[in-house]
Amino acid sequence: MNIILLIAATFTLALVQGNNQPCQRNSNDNAYNEFVLRHVLQESFNRYSRTDWATYIMKYGLCDRPRQTFIKGRNQVDLVQTCNGSGRPLLNSYNGN
Repeated sequence: MNIILLIAATFTLALVQGNNQPCQRNSNDNAYNEFVLRHVLQESFNRYSRTDWATYIMKYGLCDRPRQTFIKGRNQVDLVQTCNGSGRPLLNSYNGN
């Protein structure tokens, strides 16, 4: 019985508080570029080295963020496709806007 209540509560909260549209328009014209700078690795380095990570984070001014999340630069094509209409590319290449 408890498990059914837990599932029902989780489902209800997901419907009420869920983010149903994560890729909404943003009035900030530079939002995509800011996201790329903060989350797409801009250069290659030894990702197993704390010193190299510290250098990278300081170089790109990311020290004010308590949690760091990154994706590899080679995955940027997937990111562009995701941000351009539910994962479907609207254009063959990203034109910078």
